[in-house]
Amino acid sequence: MSLRQVEGGYLMLLGVDYYPEQWDSAIMEADMDRILELGCNVIRIGEFAWHHMEPEEGKFDFSYFDGVIDMAKRKGLQIIFGTPTATPPAWLIHKHPDILSQFPRRIFPGLRRPPHLLLQQPALLGALHQNRHRAGQPLQG
Repeated sequence: MSLRQVEGGYLMLLGVDYYPEQWDSAIMEADMDRILELGCNVIRIGEFAWHHMEPEEGKFDFSYFDGVIDMAKRKGLQIIFGTPTATPPAWLIHKHPDILSQFPRRIFPGLRRPPHLLLQQPALLGALHQNRHRAGQPLQG
């Protein structure tokens, strides 16, 4: 929860982590309606969707999230678009397996590890591409 200054005062942001890419897209509108019913005004998206945004190295596709953002804006929800470093795409893991969390005799691909310089650079590059892609289109409803 945080406060954001708006004309005439402050707006308290109350929201949820929302990962629509993990569910059937047919329920997205109903999900957002339920989020609004809870009294929320912001969703945080994107942390687990790097593979959607950059399916191949250097090839960016934000079309899925364009739809999510457009629907959220129509519903009056604000968006926090997270940097998707939580789950690097398969192509990056195959190219640089050392970014995985490793313990003696076991590798845990789903666990986070402290930000790795190798991981930060492409993730920030992806965030820059997303920012350019949405230039002039505020993420607020």
